[in-house]
Amino acid sequence: MNEMERWLEELEEQHQMTVLYACEAGSRAWNTASEQSDFDIRFIFKYKDLKSYIALNPRPAVIDIKQPFDAQGWDIKKALQLAGKSNASLYEWVFAPFVYRDASGFGQRLKDVVESGFSPYALFMHYRSLMTRNLKNVIGKEKVSAKQIKQLIQAGRSFFIAECLAATNEIFSPYRILEEIYKNADTELLKKYMVLINSKKTGILPPAEAIQFVIAELEKQSGLLSKRGENLGRGKIAADKLNEWLWELLQL
Repeated sequence: MNEMERWLEELEEQHQMTVLYACEAGSRAWNTASEQSDFDIRFIFKYKDLKSYIALNPRPAVIDIKQPFDAQGWDIKKALQLAGKSNASLYEWVFAPFVYRDASGFGQRLKDVVESGFSPYALFMHYRSLMTRNLKNVIGKEKVSAKQIKQLIQAGRSFFIAECLAATNEIFSPYRILEEIYKNADTELLKKYMVLINSKKTGILPPAEAIQFVIAELEKQSGLLSKRGENLGRGKIAADKLNEWLWELLQL
């Protein structure tokens, strides 16, 4: 038994629940980790005592863990409710390159739900908003800190994913989208963006010229991106389909 599986079993015992799916969701998943990067674990769980789901004082829908890993887990009811809203975190989790547990194919089934029913428009709006928020934290700064470099990298990542959604109106793995883009880093923006990623991995601040170029280019692209999502699919997963799955998981 490896360290991660042992930790998941300890977590299950401590919280009296079963982990159905667990994956890596941080910089290790995005291939931007440095030697100092933590593990960022995300998981979906089911309480063992089914009375928890009909109690007047229900047990927490979210479990946060700080040690030995930075981790957060969602109860199946919360996860499926958010699946009905095309939640971007679930979108990223089901395509995660590092999966630590997928009990009884739960993750694959959730991926099928994401691919067939998630709204490209909802995801586009999420990544466009994420790009804008992170970009605001670095625009106009003469000196950019290591934390702000992370925010700039996230702004760029969000832009590339949003741009792909706008161009295809289809649901693809966000990690695969970036992998393909990075393979063909033939624009000045991508070349400078890769400088930022490599700098983060090594822990060395990138040249100011690369930082300012990426900021300026993303600021320009943000304006161009704003209207590109108008015609994207607004698909929504039927609540009865998710209810049936929830009842199946709870054996009701």
